[in-house]
Amino acid sequence: MADNNAHTMVAAMWSVNILALLFIISRIFSKWKFGKPISTDDHILVLSWITLTVYTAIIHVATIYGLGYRYVNIAPNDFPYAMKYMTFGNFFAILALQTSKTSFAVTLLRVVTKTWQTWALWAIIITNNTVLGADAIVSIASCNPIAKRWRFELPGKCVPMSDVINFSVFCGIYSGVMDITLAAFPIVLLQPLQMKRKEKIGICVSMSLGLFAGITAFIKSSYLLWLLKWTDQMCKCSPQNKAIVLTVV
Repeated sequence: MADNNAHTMVAAMWSVNILALLFIISRIFSKWKFGKPISTDDHILVLSWITLTVYTAIIHVATIYGLGYRYVNIAPNDFPYAMKYMTFGNFFAILALQTSKTSFAVTLLRVVTKTWQTWALWAIIITNNTVLGADAIVSIASCNPIAKRWRFELPGKCVPMSDVINFSVFCGIYSGVMDITLAAFPIVLLQPLQMKRKEKIGICVSMSLGLFAGITAFIKSSYLLWLLKWTDQMCKCSPQNKAIVLTVV
């Protein structure tokens, strides 16, 4: 059997994807059971899961063409297809990150009580969508024509890969900082409320899991920094793809 990370990567990504679906179903079912309306943040969350699923499916297809395998084990005719699907997969991965953060920020908008908190959340929503939107565009449109990203022999020009990666690292770090900032909001909101200490801690923990998303975003960015130094990028990209899925969830 060829030495590869493809099977582990696919299994991990689909497992976490299903876990995210179960969370969304339980959330919507709970609202329906208690007579609460489905809100804008729920719709955005579903959109985030859809883009995550598209990303996972595309990366799954990419593994069929060699993603996760060592270069020596990838057929020359398959390599461009692996690169193509990985490129489009990364585009949807960024959209999933973008919408998942937006969903949580919109949720917080419904419960904040102070003007500065509202302004801060809107600033996060706008800058988050601007930065990650630009990252999504750069990830797929850094070559003219776009196909030159996976068909190196085509005539045209590409933005140097080092520049693309450096920009993605910046966006990843920004994304992580926003995750941690959003995770801190529930603590600020609950601090003045008259509640039992255990209840406060429970709610803060459940609503501040974005802290782990921030940490995962930093890990993903660190893998990007090493990307140009790796001699076998197709095989070693597995941790990065799994980190992206964990960040979205």
